[in-house]
Amino acid sequence: MNEAMKQQPGNLLTIGELSKRTGISTHTLRMWEKRYETPQAIRLPSGHRRYLPEEVERLQVVAKALKLGFRASKVVGGTQGELYRLLGLETSDSSRVPSPIPTDDSSILNQWVDWITEYDEESFESEMHRQWGQRGLEISYIHKMVTDTKLGYL
Repeated sequence: MNEAMKQQPGNLLTIGELSKRTGISTHTLRMWEKRYETPQAIRLPSGHRRYLPEEVERLQVVAKALKLGFRASKVVGGTQGELYRLLGLETSDSSRVPSPIPTDDSSILNQWVDWITEYDEESFESEMHRQWGQRGLEISYIHKMVTDTKLGYL
């Protein structure tokens, strides 16, 4: 029997409970376990899966990232801290995760233009999604300004 299961047998979640709490289908959870080796299931002797409750919050953040347009391959295996940084969210202890990217609009715009000029699609897309997670639809306007401005240079 798994050590974690011995320590917290009453707190473990079934795959159905994990699915309900995260909004991620049981089929998807099984696929991710096979493809990305996460979330890590504790297997009962019967073969049934059980999950630690700590997976709920991390998978909720994964679901949010997917809704914002991130690819599963980029976020499913991420730690909770990595996912919070990627989306620019606050940690559960309410302290801000430091960001290496400037937060004022003109610096963001300049950085985005640089990434577009350098054809660095991954950095541009990642920061755009991170800003979208923080600012919501406001960032759509900024994104449109940058891409319209850049298209004017081409």
